Parts: sequence; C-alpha cells; structure tokens
Amino acid sequence: MERSSYKYLRIKLLRLGLQNKVSQKMQPYTLDAQYAKNIINKEREKEQFQSYFLPLLNQNNDAAQLKLKSLIEKYKQLRDELDLLKSNKENYQHRLLEKSQIVFTTLSWCSWLLLTKACKPYSATSFSCCIIDDDAQCTEMEIFQLLALDINKLILVGDPVQFPAVILSKTAASLGWGRSLFERFISYFSKTD
Repeated sequence: MERSSYKYLRIKLLRLGLQNKVSQKMQPYTLDAQYAKNIINKEREKEQFQSYFLPLLNQNNDAAQLKLKSLIEKYKQLRDELDLLKSNKENYQHRLLEKSQIVFTTLSWCSWLLLTKACKPYSATSFSCCIIDDDAQCTEMEIFQLLALDINKLILVGDPVQFPAVILSKTAASLGWGRSLFERFISYFSKTD
C-alpha cells in the first residue's frame, strides 16, 4: 500500500479514560467525545429532514405523497434512534467498544465495568492482542485483570532493571506481590536455557 493511501484507511480507535486525563490529541477518540459527536450528527440529520418536507407538502401528486410518507417514516426512525441514544448512553458506549479495532487505555481502566462486560466470553467484543508498555512497572496482579478481557495474545514491553514494579503495601511486598509478570518470565526462561 502506498504511503499516500494511508489517509483513506479508516481505523476505528477508541481511548478509554478520564476525559480530563487524556491528552489533547486523543480527546476526539474518547467515549464521551464520540458519544457527543454522534448526537450532534443525528441532530443535524434530523434538521435536514425538515428541509426535505417543505417542497413535498406543496405538491399534490401521488409520487410526492409517497416520497413524503417515506421521509416521515425515516424521520420517525431517526428521532427514535436519537431518543434511544440520549436515554441509553451505556448501550451506545458498548456498541462503540464492539466496533473499535484499537482501544487505548491504562491498566486501571481495564477493570472498568463496561469494558469487562463487553469482553465477556462469547461476546462480540474481544481483543486479538494486548500490548503493555512499561510492563515491568506493573505487578502481576495488575496484569491478571486482563485475563477477564478475552485476549488472545499478550505482548509485554519493559525493562525491569530501569523501572521495577511499584508496590506501596509492605504486606503485599512481603507476600511477593511486588513482582512483575515480566520479571517472572525473565526468571523462568533464564532457568530453562
């Protein structure tokens, strides 16, 4: 594929997280921004329908009446979609997750209820791959929450010497919960060589 044709490639991506914590460049891809954009688009579409009605109202032939009847049905459908969209934000967000090809998030948002509901086994949403950057900073327990998301591949990127896992509880540290999955794999595979 030529480089110039990449601009026509439409990848559906979504950024999960708190709106005020997401970088400015990623703001348009957040759930809230996508939700608001869809409502605005539906409102505009609804307003456009009104301009289609006026010319047909003055015509008194069968073709115009048939066209008017069809437009009224489409208008009602659009109005109902808009009402549903406004009344059931969570359902719309769930559909956005299903349609997304790439989801950017933090580990803490991986346990978000909407995401875990959307990614239950046999649901329409699943991830073929999960890439965790700076994995060596994450404890095993933080990584294990990803198991609920029906992920097929897990790619861990990090350096346990540069940035070790962060754990604040002395009790958890004494139980060995301060170890990263990255460290465990390095330890395991260095023994098997």
